[in-house]
Amino acid sequence: MKSIFLTLSVAACFNLSTAEAQSYSLWPKRPPEIEQARRLVRSKDFDKAVEILRPFVTQQGVVGREARKITAAVQVPVYLSRKNPYASIYTVRAGDTLNRIVNTTHCPVEVIMMLNGITDPSALKAGQKLVVTKMDLRVEVYPKMRELCVWDGEDLVASYDIVVLTMPPSTQNVKTKIEAREGILDGDTLARRSTQYLSSQRLLKLADGNSIGEANNNPSPNIVLNSADVNELALLLFVGAEVLIINEE
Repeated sequence: MKSIFLTLSVAACFNLSTAEAQSYSLWPKRPPEIEQARRLVRSKDFDKAVEILRPFVTQQGVVGREARKITAAVQVPVYLSRKNPYASIYTVRAGDTLNRIVNTTHCPVEVIMMLNGITDPSALKAGQKLVVTKMDLRVEVYPKMRELCVWDGEDLVASYDIVVLTMPPSTQNVKTKIEAREGILDGDTLARRSTQYLSSQRLLKLADGNSIGEANNNPSPNIVLNSADVNELALLLFVGAEVLIINEE
């Protein structure tokens, strides 16, 4: 195996004491680095915690999964904030719309609004400075482990449990990409410019015909995540993002 919003805090992402009680009661022999990373997170030394966990996030089994969960809880708030390593400044030009800026910067509309406190997209003004982040990340789906991970090069960004998987079994890896990001509300597909888009359920369509979404989407996606995870994943990804479905051992 290879490699919400600005006020979102690591404490809100996961509960250390609960995770420890669930995992460690059934796993008495664990690498000391896992507990060390947890202590570092509690003391807000996030960079060091991520570095310590780096050798473990590509492992299978309980060790790898726990390392990925801790790492993701630290990384996601960074990537969805102004601290994102790809953050830059975009100067609004005369005639710019939010959708035009999205297409130029490859930063999802929700992220632009979130980073800049925008509530009325029509109020953009020429010369206005916006923080944008190019979401140049890739996805790896592991059907056998029921897990979906987001990577920035060799660095893990996010990890999500797959709740339901209806893709046909395969022994071959499949390379595809995000073909479309849609909003679904009451069974209808919404355009990104719709005033209801931000309150819709996200659906990520893949070029190979599969899709990622939540159970209540209609039609039902092939890869089902929890509702909060789907919406978070949609913030991290842009149309064209590479997706690798890993079916080989």
